[in-house]
Amino acid sequence: MLEAICFEDVLNDIRKKRDTKTQIIGILIANPGTEFVRENILNRISQFHHRSGESMNFYFPGYGAYWHDSIPDSENVCKIDSIQWSFSNKLYSDFIFHLEEVSKYSYSGETELLLLEISGNELRFDNVLVFWLDRMVADGVIYSVSNFFEEIFKITKSGSSIFSLSDTLALRGIGGSMLDLVEMKLPIRKLMKGKHFLIADFTK
Repeated sequence: MLEAICFEDVLNDIRKKRDTKTQIIGILIANPGTEFVRENILNRISQFHHRSGESMNFYFPGYGAYWHDSIPDSENVCKIDSIQWSFSNKLYSDFIFHLEEVSKYSYSGETELLLLEISGNELRFDNVLVFWLDRMVADGVIYSVSNFFEEIFKITKSGSSIFSLSDTLALRGIGGSMLDLVEMKLPIRKLMKGKHFLIADFTK
């Protein structure tokens, strides 16, 4: 997990890496004020931090460490490797606002995982996968958030594109139709486009 104090931090981090290969990043939009986020994400945040680092970058808007009271509305919410991480509602909201300003993405108000491609050190919005994690767990579509993330980490470790990733996850981006569920790849059941996930062109 990487802190994303503002949207520009993500862009700067991407450009700093100077990698010309197409890669996938994750943006996890999760408010710690909900029980779902506390139980399913913050309780396992150290695990996600280490596992995602082996395969892809996961950015965590509104969260960060070593703020030292520099952000007025910060609150301590979790620890990663014994280091206290804080959360700011203002930074969280500002990040979402900026994301909506530079793309056609619109926040649902729920816990969302966005998977986007980087190409030529630029963030692309033409093929974005959005998963609404609250609904997926509530409807029994996935066994748990941690299991779902673990499978994504394994898949992206091979450097898949968004479309090949979506096929592996039993989704089809073109035409919006479902593929047969590939249970050996990911334990997904009754996954519905528009209810549990979306793949779309958010280019403005």
